[in-house]
Amino acid sequence: FHMGEHCEEQEKHGQAVAYFQSALGKLNEAIKLSKGQPDSVQRALRFAMDVIGGKFNSAKKDNDFIYHESVPGLDTLPAVKGTPLVKPVPITPTDPSVTGPDLFSTLVPLAAHEASSVYSEEKAKLLREVATNIEEKNQILESFMMSLNCESMDVEMFSSVPAVLLEKCAALSVQPDAVQRLVQAMQALSGAYTDVGYCLGDMRNALEADGSSPRPAELTELHDEFRKYESIHQEASRTNTELHQVMTQHLPNLRLLQGPREELRKSLPQLQLSQDDLSSLATLKRLCGKVDEMRKQRISLEKELRDLIQKDDITLTLVTTERSERKVLIKDQMQKYDQLKGYIDQNLTAQDNIIKALTEASVACAPTRKTLSVTQQQWNSSVQSMVASCEAYGDLVRKAEDGKSLYQDLEKKISSILDKVKSMRQSIEQGKGSTME
Repeated sequence: FHMGEHCEEQEKHGQAVAYFQSALGKLNEAIKLSKGQPDSVQRALRFAMDVIGGKFNSAKKDNDFIYHESVPGLDTLPAVKGTPLVKPVPITPTDPSVTGPDLFSTLVPLAAHEASSVYSEEKAKLLREVATNIEEKNQILESFMMSLNCESMDVEMFSSVPAVLLEKCAALSVQPDAVQRLVQAMQALSGAYTDVGYCLGDMRNALEADGSSPRPAELTELHDEFRKYESIHQEASRTNTELHQVMTQHLPNLRLLQGPREELRKSLPQLQLSQDDLSSLATLKRLCGKVDEMRKQRISLEKELRDLIQKDDITLTLVTTERSERKVLIKDQMQKYDQLKGYIDQNLTAQDNIIKALTEASVACAPTRKTLSVTQQQWNSSVQSMVASCEAYGDLVRKAEDGKSLYQDLEKKISSILDKVKSMRQSIEQGKGSTME
């Protein structure tokens, strides 16, 4: 039928009639064979008969009355060949690139899961055992090392100026006249104090010049003022003395901080140890270094064991292993941790030997450590004293200047009263002269 349609499009009307006639014949054969078939088949055949039969009759009439082409026999027509729409490609059903991932690849038999859980528990048991042993040893070691106090064996600290003093030296370096300024402040304070003392002496002499005569009320009032200022001067004198003592203590430190670095270092307490003392300290420090190495190795081995256990998964191996052989497999797999566990056990065992050696070395250099401790305390005390001197510098200068201002103000007030006393005494003397005349 489709070849007939094709021939009509190419205006080969005779060939079209031959193809339609052949199609009609095939359809009639199909109708004969369709007896007993469902109604749907019968309806389809009747529809095909209407289409093909109608097409054949129309084509035959057109050819008989219009085109008059000869109708060839069916066997003379070219055979209809099928055209392949796709090219078949051979496939391998087990190739993941063709079939995709296996949907059941992650499914593991329950028995294998149970065996894997047993193996996981064995690994966890091993890890708990190792962790417990390490924790116990660590606690013993920490307690011992705290009592030993290896950090206090630093003999290198005495060979240089500590950083805190270098900072104070730098702070004072921008004030090259710091010591001179403090000395001048002390001298100015002493001078002002002395001047006030002289003024008070003059005022006392003026008030006591004529002790036999009755004292006028105005003079009595001035005398009370004198007593008040004298009391203030005495109180300021004690403060002045204390300030001078403090300044005297800090001046040597300030001079050292502003001097050469080597002199500053030599001024600090120095450690006096023999060669044997230094050798015993070196032995103790070397053993303390062994402790640090042991700690680092212990941490590294424990981490390696944890990582190895975490990455270990034999589930797939258990799947392919017979049930009766799984216990043996688990036992064999656990043996691969024996070497690493052995290293950890050796590390823990070595701790006892190191602690014993440290104890003996500590006893041997006990007198040396005592000397070192005393010198360190003296060193720290000296450093703190110098730091305190530097920090007190500004406050000392300010107090000296405040004291100077106080004495100068006090001197002005006393001088004013002294002038009044002299003036009053002069008036009294003049009055006595007039009376005698």
